Amino acid sequence: MFEALVKDKPGARVALKSLSPEDQPVLITRPEFLRRMKEMQSLQGMPGNDFLESYNVVVNTNHPLLAQKLLKVKKEKDRQELAVYLYQLALLHQNMLKGAELTSFIQRSQTMIK
Repeated sequence: MFEALVKDKPGARVALKSLSPEDQPVLITRPEFLRRMKEMQSLQGMPGNDFLESYNVVVNTNHPLLAQKLLKVKKEKDRQELAVYLYQLALLHQNMLKGAELTSFIQRSQTMIK
């Protein structure tokens, strides 16, 4: 399900890991070397490369939200919406959610609160 979310994103890879149940349900990690290279390029005024946008989407298989809620949702549409929401939360945590995706995330969050 999460692989379908990132298949169009260049440099994104999904990894399933058994982390602590207290950790986030979905995490975004970046290779340290590539992050530093991108920072150095931006400081020098060089245009960024797509390969520097590489990141991992780590799905915490031990998190109760995934283990108890996501897997038990009956409708595929509802399951997909929850997966998208968790993925976008992880992007937001890393300041990677921008533009139209950020706007739709905020609107969806506001409708969930009502």
